[in-house]
Amino acid sequence: MRHFPESILPLSLLALLLGGCSLSSPQDTVLDCTALFPELTEAAARPGSGPAKTGGEPVGVPLAGILAAELSGDGWSLFADDTVTVLTHTTEAGNLDALVYAEAFSGWEKNRPSEEARRFLLTVDPALLRKDWSWGSPPATVAAGLETPPAVSPPPLRAVTGMAMTRTGGRGLGYTSEPGSFSGWKWIGANPRGVFLRLARSQGRWGEQEPLGPALRPSLDRLAQKFPQTGWMTSGLTEGEASDAQKSLAAPAALVLGSASTPDGEVHLALLCTRAPACGVAPALAGLLASLHPISSREIEMEGAARPLEELLYAEPEIRIASQTEVLPLPPL
Repeated sequence: MRHFPESILPLSLLALLLGGCSLSSPQDTVLDCTALFPELTEAAARPGSGPAKTGGEPVGVPLAGILAAELSGDGWSLFADDTVTVLTHTTEAGNLDALVYAEAFSGWEKNRPSEEARRFLLTVDPALLRKDWSWGSPPATVAAGLETPPAVSPPPLRAVTGMAMTRTGGRGLGYTSEPGSFSGWKWIGANPRGVFLRLARSQGRWGEQEPLGPALRPSLDRLAQKFPQTGWMTSGLTEGEASDAQKSLAAPAALVLGSASTPDGEVHLALLCTRAPACGVAPALAGLLASLHPISSREIEMEGAARPLEELLYAEPEIRIASQTEVLPLPPL
């Protein structure tokens, strides 16, 4: 760990992401976290094949101020603020090949679980929402106060308002799932440390974050007039859709996503990894899920030493995750 810390899916399924994440759900099943990674299950099925090696002693890492986990191997870097933690892994050649995104639940989930689920999906993989960026009542509430007369009303103001309520400006993490590849919430139960998990998996391609089409500029400008902190989103505007050449640069990848909960709180999770042809750090990611546990004071201190999210900007792929001060807050209940 030499780089620590220096260096479309139905609404019913969306509701399942949050609606059943409390510890009142049955937990008599201990999840085998390796089952989420075909690389590991296929290796285990081969005669004489032992568990893959990750190298180095596991290191404790904090996740969104609520959970912590153990992570093995070199090449990992930690970025964080109060409610989001990002772990990135780079190869010896300096290429980004894995990312872990953890975000504390917004507090909206208790009364509107499906809306909180859609907000999270818009954050990490907008393709799962089939470009339906307007995800519920919070964006509508804010946008209603910004609308101009219908004759001059800008394009989807409600949509960009919802995008501004996510850490990625609704552009995702650069990952686009393939149609029909979403597994559903197949992996439900407690990990060996008693943390309740609800997880799914998809496959797709991982490259640059999704660009914002020029038709959104009037709405983004209107939003920024009222909320200047959202002005950073205009950097994602393009004059058109991503070119075929840009899309071809995206690497085959897989995404494990879902949530983890304890009596002290809940965390959204997204684990991204390139597959060329397999995820090289699959053992470390499976170990992270298996070792999730309530955060300790020592691990909270480590999160305070993490690099700021503003430093999380890569050329290939470029990833922009906004700080909390740049995100439009949810309106009060």
